[in-house]
Amino acid sequence: MVRKKWYRFFVVLLILASGLVGYRWYTGTNYFFTLPPQISSDPAMLNATFNTKVPLRVKVLTRSEDLRKGLSGTVSLAPTEGMLFIFPEDGYHGIWMKDMLFPIDIMWVDADGIIVSIEENALPDSFPKTFEPPRPVRFVIETNSYFATSFNIRVGDRVEVPGYVPVPKLQN
Repeated sequence: MVRKKWYRFFVVLLILASGLVGYRWYTGTNYFFTLPPQISSDPAMLNATFNTKVPLRVKVLTRSEDLRKGLSGTVSLAPTEGMLFIFPEDGYHGIWMKDMLFPIDIMWVDADGIIVSIEENALPDSFPKTFEPPRPVRFVIETNSYFATSFNIRVGDRVEVPGYVPVPKLQN
């Protein structure tokens, strides 16, 4: 008699657990517990800081289709949020304003984390113009318009992104 009760309990528990797993799979949720609001559950969000100690929360883009899209179609950014483009190798990575809904600042950063160029207040109606750095870079940061001016960020400043370790170029 006791065996049947445990057996039924185990079967009910198994059905509930499989239902929960199936629901999480169906909704695309890959975690079982939500994190507190101050901790991001998105591993692609990192904190960047400039040598002026200005914090900027950045969404990291590394896939080629994400790098092409960037902020296109995004309605707005929080005042201290931006986007970090990580390219596989150094190059003259140009940025355009296709399907942009608000003006932005664009900062080109070399592999050592030094800002080499800043385009302030790039307007959506500038498309199809492409903004390019003066020399090859590895990273691009996009922020709200006038972010660089507001926080006194200049060419030559260093950007640090803890949690991101750059992959060095391999020599042939």
